[in-house]
Amino acid sequence: MVEGTLSHLGSILARIFADMSRFFNTPFPYLDRLKYRLMHVLIILVFSVLFLIVFEPFNIKAWLKYPDWLKNLGLLSLGLTFSFIIAFSQLLVRTLIKIKQFKIFHLIAWLTAEILLLTVILTLIFADYTIGFLHEFFVTIRFASVGLLLPYSFSILILMLIQQHNIREQSRSKSSPGSSDLIHLKDEREQVKFSIHKPSVLYLESTDNYVSIYYLQEDHVRKEMLRNSMKNVEQQLYASGLVRCHRSFIVNMENVHWFKKEGRNYLFRMKHCDTIIPVSRAFVPAIKSLFQD
Repeated sequence: MVEGTLSHLGSILARIFADMSRFFNTPFPYLDRLKYRLMHVLIILVFSVLFLIVFEPFNIKAWLKYPDWLKNLGLLSLGLTFSFIIAFSQLLVRTLIKIKQFKIFHLIAWLTAEILLLTVILTLIFADYTIGFLHEFFVTIRFASVGLLLPYSFSILILMLIQQHNIREQSRSKSSPGSSDLIHLKDEREQVKFSIHKPSVLYLESTDNYVSIYYLQEDHVRKEMLRNSMKNVEQQLYASGLVRCHRSFIVNMENVHWFKKEGRNYLFRMKHCDTIIPVSRAFVPAIKSLFQD
């Protein structure tokens, strides 16, 4: 009984770690293009300045010690410092450091580095050195973390909404009654929620009550979430030529980079991304027949 319990606990932990790994490796394309990073900087500037001036959070005036050359700007100087750090990070450093595919774990690491850099700059400019630099640094990091996370989260939300709207508009503008490669995906209520041209689709992945559609747009991998079961989506895609290869995956064979056997397992590698997709044994014969044809 103990062994069974431990085995069950181990499988639960393995599933949790697999889900966490999948989450952290999810593509995050919303800051890939320069124009969106520029919008990111401007949104943070406006949000942080208004938030600081209107609400004066965290008893911030008691913490700040303005140098003489910034006294006339007041809290505006703090908002400008926030936006300057983000501009340096997103417009200069991000341009110089080429990341092939920006993912969630990249975003977390990048934001952490921005918070640390902001803390150092704020401590150098506004700290009371009679107390000590390290003491001021650890006090400042609390203000920097909360002060940056609020406008940062707001900006990311706005950019996601803008880009999702643009994607839907592009899908509508490209669609026509005679478009044979246009795929319409419906949710659990049988409402069309997402339409896309088949060549752009990479693969679909089942996650709980949702199906994630990974597709290519402007040389970047994007993701759209659809509330439905994999079984229902598979039925919708029956005539499109997309192939079920696993209980959690459907692939577009047009975008398969390679298919091979490793040990007792069969795997797909998709084009345009680093994703490796398993093939269940039950689907292997059908997949092999496609390559033979």
